[in-house]
Amino acid sequence: KASEVYLCESELKEKLEMLELMIKSTKYELGPIYFYYKPSQVVINSEGNSIVELKLVIRNTDNKNQSIFCTGPSACNYELTDGKKSWVYSANDIPTGRLEMKPDTTHEIKFTFGPPAQRHLERWNYDQSTEYFLKINEPFGNLSMPLELTVRS
Repeated sequence: KASEVYLCESELKEKLEMLELMIKSTKYELGPIYFYYKPSQVVINSEGNSIVELKLVIRNTDNKNQSIFCTGPSACNYELTDGKKSWVYSANDIPTGRLEMKPDTTHEIKFTFGPPAQRHLERWNYDQSTEYFLKINEPFGNLSMPLELTVRS
């Protein structure tokens, strides 16, 4: 029974954290999917690498299943852009490259941008004077979501 209590508490804690993030976030509507984004902090490590984790809560408001796709750095519907250049993620937590969302469900996803996982890909370096966007190209719509980034001190 203790394991059941733990699972129930964990599930409630996770849902509460998602609701808190949604309340503190800006909502972007893209077709039947709502994206909730809260400003993020950029970490510049001792090697000079810029790293940012974007945490999004996504909600399927449709009456049918919808999916988001990101199967690998060269086949992902999400990228960081300044409008001139684009960078692929370093890591994400989309399971098996596709997250299928049932109607009226909410999920949290994370994308990390920083040193690329593959050396031939271009490295992103944060520039405070540049405006950045999360570019989303999904079958249900396209969006350039403005990002609010600050350097963690």
